[in-house]
Amino acid sequence: MKRIGITMGDPLGIGAEITLKALPKFRDNLSFKVFGDPELLPGLELGELRAVVVPKSEDKYSPREAGQASIAYLDRAMAAWRAGEIDALVTAPISKTHVQAAGFPFPG
Repeated sequence: MKRIGITMGDPLGIGAEITLKALPKFRDNLSFKVFGDPELLPGLELGELRAVVVPKSEDKYSPREAGQASIAYLDRAMAAWRAGEIDALVTAPISKTHVQAAGFPFPG
């Protein structure tokens, strides 16, 4: 079974909603590891999910914090890929404005 990593993207965006809607459609054929804020995934039946990581949870994120979280999700997912913990990576949308506010230099 293929092991798929999924980053939630911007915590102020639609990434958590996309993740919640997509996982049930594919969970019979794939194993998932979600990188994001578990508190933004309410109602997700963890079932076969191996982990939900990146512990920071707040009711609200500032744009800078949302950018920092998006970058952290990607960093953790890439580390998991390099370590052989996942076979592929799917990324939910990020906000270029938010990651730039967090100091990420790539303009998009």
